[in-house]
Amino acid sequence: MSNADHQLDACHCCEGIRSLTPEDHSNRPGLPVLAYRVGTHGTFKATMLARLSRMPALGSLGTRADEDLTIALLDAWATVADVMTFYIERSANEGFVRTATEQRSVQELARSIGYAPHPGVAASTYLAFTVEDGPGAAEDVPIPAGTRAQSTPGGDELPQTFETIEELAAHPEWNALRPRQTEPQLISATTRVIYLDGIDTRLNPGDWMLLRAGENVMRRRSLVFVVSDFISAPGWAEVLGRLAQRHEVIAVRLHDPLEAELPDLGLVVVQDAETGEQLFVDTNDRGFRKRFAAAAAKREADLRAAFREATVDAIELSTNDDLVETVLRFADLKRRGRHSKRQAAPAA
Repeated sequence: MSNADHQLDACHCCEGIRSLTPEDHSNRPGLPVLAYRVGTHGTFKATMLARLSRMPALGSLGTRADEDLTIALLDAWATVADVMTFYIERSANEGFVRTATEQRSVQELARSIGYAPHPGVAASTYLAFTVEDGPGAAEDVPIPAGTRAQSTPGGDELPQTFETIEELAAHPEWNALRPRQTEPQLISATTRVIYLDGIDTRLNPGDWMLLRAGENVMRRRSLVFVVSDFISAPGWAEVLGRLAQRHEVIAVRLHDPLEAELPDLGLVVVQDAETGEQLFVDTNDRGFRKRFAAAAAKREADLRAAFREATVDAIELSTNDDLVETVLRFADLKRRGRHSKRQAAPAA
């Protein structure tokens, strides 16, 4: 470190006049590890000590000894910054194939270009054990890890052997529990596989299927609440409009304030709640945040236009709002609107 970087006086009260953070890094292509930390404990502490000399309110602070309470507080925050920048640098390295060290990171990077690794050779399944429940039977029956179970093969299959991977404590009263053989299908815009009941469906590869739900279930005119974030494939506005022709429809739109404007949090990992896809996003990039806000504003305008076209009322419900209070406030506005319409209507 040069004299210009670390100027001292006789009493060491002006130690560290020059700020050392944020550090600038230029990573050339092909490096096995990226340097991404803007500072370490030493540089963060030196920078904070340097800025003490520029603050008139702390002009009477005439010590830089670690035993002083103020200096000790700065030392603690330098430690916090050191830990945070360490993990930020690790996250940055996981965003590139050459520098990633976690298998999950490499898999997610591969998924971003449409590649999916082949599944492993081994298979897994769920096992249900039935234990002795007669008189004198033990209340707890330990099933050790590695307990073997063999499948019952079909006509042209071979038996498969499975082993438990962890120890299990079984209880006789659990014999009455029956494992669920099926589960309901959640169909969304990202659904790629649909299971049908039966084997004689008379469907061939390439056949089209039409899925309908909700429109003809309610015969009488009803008040229908449609709760969604309305971030899906095009076409939902037309279905909502047809539903509004027979019923009074209120769209309850759920949204998160972070969907409209991203805060400056550095390098973060975002994940699609439906597909599980993850991306590394640098929220320090002002241009990216500006484009994100512009895209969010356009989506808001398109949603309002779609609600108007479908002739449905919409409730905006933020994740920070109280559900009951929001709905009651909306109901009060609707009641006042209807009352005003009745007063404005001409007498027959």
